Amino acid sequence: MGLLYPVRFGVFCALAMRRAKDKMGNRRCKLACDRLFDRLAADAATGTDAGTYYVWYMAKGDNDHSDSAAACCTVTIAGSGEENKSGVKAENNVGDLEVSKMNVNGMDTLAKESTADGSTYEMKVSGKSYDEVVNNGGSQIKAKAQSMYRNLSDLSNLKELFLDISIFKIKDQTQTKITSTKNVIEMIFPFDMTDKFSPVFWRYHGNNAQAFSNNESKKDGTFYVEGAGVNAKIHTFSSEYSTFALTYSTTQVELVNPDSNSTTSVTPPTAESASPKQDTGTSYNPFTWITGTSSSSSGSGSSETPDLKVTGKGSSKGNYYKNGKGTVAYHSPAVSAKTKHITVPDTVKIGKKTYKVTEIVGYAFVGYDKLTTVTLGKNIKKLDKNAFGGAVKLRVVRIKTTKLTKKKIKGCFADSMVDTVIILKPAHGKFKYYKKIFTQKITGSAGALTVKKSKKNK
Repeated sequence: MGLLYPVRFGVFCALAMRRAKDKMGNRRCKLACDRLFDRLAADAATGTDAGTYYVWYMAKGDNDHSDSAAACCTVTIAGSGEENKSGVKAENNVGDLEVSKMNVNGMDTLAKESTADGSTYEMKVSGKSYDEVVNNGGSQIKAKAQSMYRNLSDLSNLKELFLDISIFKIKDQTQTKITSTKNVIEMIFPFDMTDKFSPVFWRYHGNNAQAFSNNESKKDGTFYVEGAGVNAKIHTFSSEYSTFALTYSTTQVELVNPDSNSTTSVTPPTAESASPKQDTGTSYNPFTWITGTSSSSSGSGSSETPDLKVTGKGSSKGNYYKNGKGTVAYHSPAVSAKTKHITVPDTVKIGKKTYKVTEIVGYAFVGYDKLTTVTLGKNIKKLDKNAFGGAVKLRVVRIKTTKLTKKKIKGCFADSMVDTVIILKPAHGKFKYYKKIFTQKITGSAGALTVKKSKKNK
């Protein structure tokens, strides 16, 4: 940038020095140079070539005056593909997603629309933990992501990074949150893709968790990855705003469409994921999700686009899907990831209808790294393969049900650290049988199991 102003730079310094020699001491000479700094910065900002420029300058003293210290003016000019973050507050990096360094395109369109009524727009983007968004779409995104990545042999390799993205209209010092815009806004996040595979961007809006399509159409609900390794950037496009997430795997995997009753593959977003793992372990496909509406709970077996609704109370709060007439399977918790004890209830109520909870799906508790104990309700008939897999501290499973059989528990403790099964009072009549079938060979547990009675009812 200094080369752009060689003549003007010399003239400015000469004028500053002449005035300094006649009227000013060293301190005021420095002030003159500081004004020069401001002038150069203002002039530099009118440039058209994108990039970051550095202007070094100093005032040369004579026998009566000291030289000023060298100083630098730094000016960044955004190119046409990167809008300055005017009107954007971005903070709280999450994982390797550099939220604070994001760029946005499209806020200028909102700014033009706002001039008519004197309002302004501001976007706020913040990285969030799962606990902060669990009741605002986090659990629904997590559940659908587990479905999409279910070809992973170990779901603990699935990682989720959550974001809250909001837009506010500001007028007369009053902020109004808006949930959608007429134009699509592009958000560009620096993201280190080293040893990361099959990224998917998600949005929760209008009670629906949606996986963005991986393409460069720049339409609402799309994303793509630019570059690779530490230089990668995630480009996302949205006209609706709420809870978002970026998911990825730490191993190669073939993705599966979570909104489909088939096992149709989704083309992985990166070439690195072209060699998928084939262990499909779990047995909770196809999905017919409970949506909390009468049409989706008719028992007809027809599939709708998943629209996950959290139901249950306290430690029973979770995501459920229909697996039979009047019955549901427990898919995943909808409680804090710091929870130590989870209860799978006897029944759940959705709308005006009550459903029996009869099944625990594979890897239902993955990611709940503080969880130590799970209690199963009286209507559980089936524990899918790897039902308790991926919960690294889970050691104890407590049972009220009398309806489990050898066939229905095969591999349920695989990929888990469960070592104790406690038979609660309602199931005491099945104690001898349960002690016979809850073995390392049948359940796939890491070691020998301890099976014992408890006098407690729940």
